[in-house]
Amino acid sequence: MIIPRSLMQRGDVYIVRFAVSFSKINLKIIEQLSFSVTGTANMIALELIPFKFDKETSITKTVSSPDIKIKYGDNAVELGEFYKKQVVYKVLKPTIVANGLQESIFAWYMTDEAIHQGANQFMAILLVPKKEKALTVNLEAGAKTKPTWIAQGNAIATPSLPVKIELKQGSVPPGCAQGAFLSSPYGCLLK
Repeated sequence: MIIPRSLMQRGDVYIVRFAVSFSKINLKIIEQLSFSVTGTANMIALELIPFKFDKETSITKTVSSPDIKIKYGDNAVELGEFYKKQVVYKVLKPTIVANGLQESIFAWYMTDEAIHQGANQFMAILLVPKKEKALTVNLEAGAKTKPTWIAQGNAIATPSLPVKIELKQGSVPPGCAQGAFLSSPYGCLLK
């Protein structure tokens, strides 16, 4: 990731890992899970990881001609269906989607196979004001249930939880220039 010099003059860049665990949820009724972060107005999410995670799925459609029937008086001749073809194609269906890039409020939304009991980990590359020692963000987890024949789905969320994040510059990994910030296992970011 290359960060423009104009942004680096406005602030420092940090990678922050967020974790959320969903437990004791009825997977059969969940349509979507969410995890959101609300930061201060002067904090900007430069990158959200994962930004989008897709699942490949196959769709099968059958294309055919209509049945042809010719009627003449009391007699009828049926030609039937003379053309039929099955078409199979693959599409990418998003299962994790991030929202809020370049903003101070961002979230990840999980559907389909991404919905599971247990822990999820997300990362954000944040631009924060220079010399800032800590950030306070509000974390919130939510779920949206599937609609039923008698009701629409419900959306529920945890109360907003304020969390203080201590900001620390990492050491310079081998191969990175001095003045770089450690970018976890993903390499280095240069000032």
